[in-house]
Amino acid sequence: PPVCSLASCLSSCLVCRPAVATLALVIVLLGSLGLGGGGAVIATMAASVVMIAGSLPAILADGTPTLDVPLLRRLVAYGMRVQPGSLLQILNYRLDILVLALFAPLNAVGYYFVAEFLAELVVTVANAFQSSVLPLVARYEGEARQDETTIAAVRHHAILALLATGANAIFSPLVILFVLDHGYRPGLVAFFIL
Repeated sequence: PPVCSLASCLSSCLVCRPAVATLALVIVLLGSLGLGGGGAVIATMAASVVMIAGSLPAILADGTPTLDVPLLRRLVAYGMRVQPGSLLQILNYRLDILVLALFAPLNAVGYYFVAEFLAELVVTVANAFQSSVLPLVARYEGEARQDETTIAAVRHHAILALLATGANAIFSPLVILFVLDHGYRPGLVAFFIL
């Protein structure tokens, strides 16, 4: 079997698992260095830099990158169809937190936010399907494969979402009970409702 260098293994690991790189940086910057919210923002930016740097060897192995105008046109056309919905989703994403902050004390908003964040971990599965299946469905537009791909994706997503929901029902309460401060324990009820 081919043996990879430490640098190439590390870069491929970080490119394939950006969440691992982000988590490691958050732990170092927040936990060890105590940089607070600014450290989390720096960790997120640094994780993006790590992903870009880690993918450069694979990109440059194919030669110098060039601009592919027909591909750019197709990507822009696809983006124009998908992006409005994504923007609305982003705008609406945390509206409940803002409304809750108007009527509830700050500590209630805090544990609700943690409960919501942990409950939404399952949405990662849906986002992964969305980012991988939507381009396929758009590519097969007007073909029979478009319906077949959509049906298969929905079926597989349902199975994985049920498994992820079950795993999260065990994982997140453990995080609330044993990792977070005891002040977040009222968030357990909100977590299970969400």
